[in-house]
Amino acid sequence: MNKKIKNLFLNNEIKNIAVVGFSPDSTKDSHKVGMYLFNHGFNVFAIYPKGKSIGKVPIFHTLSTLLESKQIDCVVVFRKSQYCIDIAKEILKSKHKIRIFWMQLGIENNHAKEILESNNILVVENKCIMIELKSLKDIEN
Repeated sequence: MNKKIKNLFLNNEIKNIAVVGFSPDSTKDSHKVGMYLFNHGFNVFAIYPKGKSIGKVPIFHTLSTLLESKQIDCVVVFRKSQYCIDIAKEILKSKHKIRIFWMQLGIENNHAKEILESNNILVVENKCIMIELKSLKDIEN
């Protein structure tokens, strides 16, 4: 995690996080990570095609719908790499600009990274936000 991103989290500037692909299945990594974020004080919003909520986490059926109504600081992606460009374009169409676009372990997309960074959005590829935040907590203590 680069220093700018680390400082945003350490200074509690990241509050609202959208998790694209947040599964209601508690055995899935997206569920575990989403619930970790929720349980650690973030306002988490699930992007999932069905349902109204996952526990106390509200579901939005599309990222666009969420971005129209809420200011989101960070978008965490649990979708295959090839979908990241479409997600990035969706973000850039929004009137609300995010600060961080986070692609989870195994997810990388150079094209998405380039267009987001050229719009002053910080990008993380191939890292687990839960692991990274746990390591930040270790630094704080």
